[in-house]
Amino acid sequence: MAIKSKHIIIVSCVVLLLCAFVLFSRIGVPTVVKLGSSFAVDNTNESRILLNHIDTLARDGLYYAAWGIGEKEDCKDNNGKTISLHDAQIYFLLGEYQNAEQAQENMQTWLDSGRANYEVIKEDTITFCDQECTRLIYRFAEQDSLYSNGVSVFGVLDNSAVCIELTCRETFVGDPMATMDEFLGACTHTAN
Repeated sequence: MAIKSKHIIIVSCVVLLLCAFVLFSRIGVPTVVKLGSSFAVDNTNESRILLNHIDTLARDGLYYAAWGIGEKEDCKDNNGKTISLHDAQIYFLLGEYQNAEQAQENMQTWLDSGRANYEVIKEDTITFCDQECTRLIYRFAEQDSLYSNGVSVFGVLDNSAVCIELTCRETFVGDPMATMDEFLGACTHTAN
């Protein structure tokens, strides 16, 4: 009987330690990631790990955040450098401009670049934050790419150009479309 009680105490302590580890691993991680003056992303989904959040990339009002999804693995890039990649990554690039025309020009540049660099399987229109946006579903055209496929959304919301990309490795077991839809649902836009 004493042995069983001792095992129960040990198991209970291990469970408590694991719970504390999970709780404390999220401390310091923002529950909301703000991009520019108009976007916020709910960051409470524990399947997404915030990798990077840069308030401004340049003086011209660019904002960037990235999240990893799934397992992380060391890979060699085209230059032979070892980098760590998750099974999938989400990149959110936001440009805030003086007017909607500038935002449209920049968004079009990003969209044209996506069309040129990816093997586009499907292009359609979706609604994101009450605005029509272009969605590309694609494979990576380069044979030596570390990613296999992806989904990207490009749009203009007020004076902002948006590019949100989900890039997936062969190891990603999730549904890219559902993963992107879930992320888009976590985004809110406030009109300027």
